[in-house]
Amino acid sequence: MTEIKSKNNRAFWFLLCAFFILFIIIFSYLYPYSADEYLYTYGSIKQVFSQYFLSYKLWNPRLGLLFVSIVLYFGKWLFLILNPLIQLALIFAEFYFVFLRLPDFNFLKDSVPFAMLMILSVFLISSPDNSLFWIGGACNYSWALLPFILLLCALRLLSENKLFFKDNLPVFAAASALGFMTGMSNENNAPMALVIFTMFLFYALYKKRKLPKWFFFAFGAAAVGTFLLLTAPGSFSRSTSWEYADFLGMPLGKRLFLWLNHMQDLLTAQFYIPALLFIALPLAYLNKDAPESPVKDKNLFLSAACFITASVLAFVLFMAPHPPERAFYSASVFYILSFVFFLKYFAETFKIRSYEFIFIPLVAAWTILAPFAALPYISLHIQDAQRLNVVKQLQGKNIKVLYADRFKILSGPTKNLSLTYYDYVNFKPHIIKQRLGMPIQEPR
Repeated sequence: MTEIKSKNNRAFWFLLCAFFILFIIIFSYLYPYSADEYLYTYGSIKQVFSQYFLSYKLWNPRLGLLFVSIVLYFGKWLFLILNPLIQLALIFAEFYFVFLRLPDFNFLKDSVPFAMLMILSVFLISSPDNSLFWIGGACNYSWALLPFILLLCALRLLSENKLFFKDNLPVFAAASALGFMTGMSNENNAPMALVIFTMFLFYALYKKRKLPKWFFFAFGAAAVGTFLLLTAPGSFSRSTSWEYADFLGMPLGKRLFLWLNHMQDLLTAQFYIPALLFIALPLAYLNKDAPESPVKDKNLFLSAACFITASVLAFVLFMAPHPPERAFYSASVFYILSFVFFLKYFAETFKIRSYEFIFIPLVAAWTILAPFAALPYISLHIQDAQRLNVVKQLQGKNIKVLYADRFKILSGPTKNLSLTYYDYVNFKPHIIKQRLGMPIQEPR
């Protein structure tokens, strides 16, 4: 039955996107400033840039840190405007990467896979509180993934001969900006982007295809960004810090064991979808009852490619001594993309309503988990408001230090939906005094 084009369909799409934006705004608002926000708040744009270059030399060279400081300079209101728009743009980019087009807002047929991406990208990723709603984490992880996905969309268009833009100065500038931001994003995304560009270059040479100039602008900018990121004095300082001292002396097997613990958390966060794909992808390739050869199917190939990309992104973190769960964010997104490509393969090859089959239990799970997932955010926000209210009441009373207990963090319904919050109690007394008027310490 052919779906009818209707204004009500466009209204539904508007409400769907508005609901997602409102959801991101609320959770971003509830997540209070942490120790990092107080550390990276500066009094002028000049200081923002000077402190970033100092951090580049001493500790953290990621471009996301600069975005954090710029946002904090203007205030959290800017984050509440930008973050939901960027998170929504990321969903659109992921949809485009899978379907090679934007959703058709005149019809509802695309709303199910689009809404499914929304739910998966919030509830089935590593540490969404740190990678989506915390200012420091969002700028360094989910914001940093957007240029990467946009570049992958361009490569897909190029591979399918469906490019709608040609070589010109604006395209060169955009390609260079996206490439550089990807290269300066973080230590596992940047090398993976270079690997993908390199493989695509060899693919084009093998097929004797002429690549457009923007490809080399993007590739070159990504290479420059990656070089600056990995060779920065700050990267060297972090790799030689006390955190790495014992780790570097460990046997390789023990390092891998530490990594496997984190991988277990990633699998749990995604309800073992990666493990299911690990089994299902080979079986799909071996399926002799498929109408067409699975080896030649693009959806199945891209599902496998995303799965391998996600696994490499996760595996390379074994080189870090104690990687936070948010570091697995990009890996979890690529596992989601692999899963959606896999569903697309079944939907198009076997004419199965695979999206709806997964979407219904996802909505049911979201409806049940969402209130329990919100409680830790609400509790944390209330505790922070009470503490800051006490600070405000004590200002001007010649009190040198406020003694306060650390926040009590409620557990979420799952491990990945629980909060990892960096309390500013006992954090750099001179910084907290500068920001709040007095340092905050735990009771003696």
